[in-house]
Amino acid sequence: MITINEITIDEQKYLTGTIGGTPYSIESTDESKQHLAHWSKEVNAAETFEAVKELEAEAAAYTANETTAGDSIKEILSGDLYFDTKAETYHIKHKGSYSDAPIHKFFVDKMIEAADKGLSPKPWLIFWVRLMRNQLYVKSSNKVNNIVEYLKANYVDSKNIDKLVEQGYSDKIAEALSTFDQISITEEGILAAFKYVRLLTDKFVVEKDEETGEQSIVTKARYERTLEVDENSGEVTKDELALPAIAEDFVFEPPIMGRSGDEFSCDTLGDTENINLGHVVKVGKVHALPEGFSQVNTDDSTFGRAGLHLGGYYYVQNFGGKTDYLVDCLVAPEDIGAVADIREGAGDGAIRCKRYMVIGGHFQVNDSMYHPSKYAAMLDDEWAIAKAEAIKNLKKRLIEEEDKL
Repeated sequence: MITINEITIDEQKYLTGTIGGTPYSIESTDESKQHLAHWSKEVNAAETFEAVKELEAEAAAYTANETTAGDSIKEILSGDLYFDTKAETYHIKHKGSYSDAPIHKFFVDKMIEAADKGLSPKPWLIFWVRLMRNQLYVKSSNKVNNIVEYLKANYVDSKNIDKLVEQGYSDKIAEALSTFDQISITEEGILAAFKYVRLLTDKFVVEKDEETGEQSIVTKARYERTLEVDENSGEVTKDELALPAIAEDFVFEPPIMGRSGDEFSCDTLGDTENINLGHVVKVGKVHALPEGFSQVNTDDSTFGRAGLHLGGYYYVQNFGGKTDYLVDCLVAPEDIGAVADIREGAGDGAIRCKRYMVIGGHFQVNDSMYHPSKYAAMLDDEWAIAKAEAIKNLKKRLIEEEDKL
């Protein structure tokens, strides 16, 4: 028996089902539909067991394809990947050397999955290279496994499920098409995460007494407030702040620590001269602890500890309030110190890091675009340099034949 279903994932259509009880999944085209429909019809009309098995074998051979997903990533990433034919493992490759330790299977599977969908597998390789520039992860397989679990966490869009069911999709297919990664990665191998921040409604100013000439520091409202009240009941009918028109003009602070804890910088991308330390968070700025990982608790088993904090979509909802705003952030794997408070069976938790960038908010439009490539360019000058450093961290072995792939 041959079953045929067509599903859409990331705008790419696939044919899935079973052939003689064995699952298959291939790209959906007019040709593939016609071929599978033909074999399905022939199987249903076959009069002998042998005829059925022969037709199913033909169909299975067709869906298997001559080029496997593993072959495709070796071809696409031929200058960056070395495949050990004996161990059947993949390694970072650079010029005449490759990493002794293999690439974690999770990232290999992600590369193959991307290639299967017609997407570039390279972002997952870049992520692994960046992670292997981080000495904390080079030295700890437990930390690597922990961040892998974190990357597996999903977010189910219940509203989208309802919408697809109304369009005629089954509950199972609708849920599959409405399940997304809580934490995604950019083309540059950088994590896209979230953070809630608290609006700073007050500011400090210096006032001068007109009579004595003495100066004093006072607190004033940062934003003009419009307050209206019902004259009979005293009930507040309007309470609004005149907030900025663009996201970059909002001024925030961390929602839990506020102005306590270690100070961090809030500076323009690429500016290494004008370092401003404090507890301010702003859109379009890079935030970093001046002493790096020495100010980050890197123990994955603890939570609520020192470091700059980000999280996945579900996790950060615990830190939102009436005066809190959700912002989009970027954090490079080489800047992550720990992934803590991962909940059993959910995979979500807090990222503790030494540096991150806020690229936008869910409350107002940006005045400028903050592309991940610009942030990535600040982190390393060249891809070759990144690979060489990762290989050095993982030791070095020579490739006897440069074209061994």
